[in-house]
Order: sequence, then structure tokens, then C-alpha cells
Amino acid sequence: IEVKLKEWDGFLRICFNRKNKTLGSIFRQKSVISLLERNYRTVQALELGKEDSPEELDTKMDLSSFGDDQGMGMDDEGDDDEMEVEGGEADEGQSEFK
Repeated sequence: IEVKLKEWDGFLRICFNRKNKTLGSIFRQKSVISLLERNYRTVQALELGKEDSPEELDTKMDLSSFGDDQGMGMDDEGDDDEMEVEGGEADEGQSEFK
């Protein structure tokens, strides 16, 4: 697969310039989706300009699937609802963690 350096750089900037975000949450943001859609339309317009035959290309992307949650499911057992505290340290006053 041949990827242009500018495209790869843009992809890496989208993925890694947003601190403490998962890739799923990054690609569900409206600003990122609109950026990708604008870039896709630009590429399609350039490809259409290069072709000799004026065939109509469908430049509409199906972006509705980006909003679907395909992440890991949560178990509903409720085992971890409360944190356990060791007996001796809980009653000593203020904690060092705030």
C-alpha cells in the first residue's frame, strides 16, 4: 500500500495530538469527521478532474457508522460498584489523596 507522506502526517496528527483520548472518541468528534469529509471531497474532486470521461461520482460518504458505539461492553454484575477500604487507615482523618 502506497501512502503519501502528507496524508500519513495528517493521520498521525489527528490520532496523537489529542492527549488522553482514545481513537474511537477522536474519530467520533464532529470536527474530525467534518475534516475527513472535506478532505475526501477534495480528493474526489481532484480525481474527477484527472479523468477524461465526465462520469458522475458519488462523493457522499456514509459517516453515520462513526457514531455507533462498537467498543467493549460493560458487564452488569455490579461487583465493582464500591471500593473496599482497609479497616485501619479509613478512620485516621484526612487522606493523603485529595
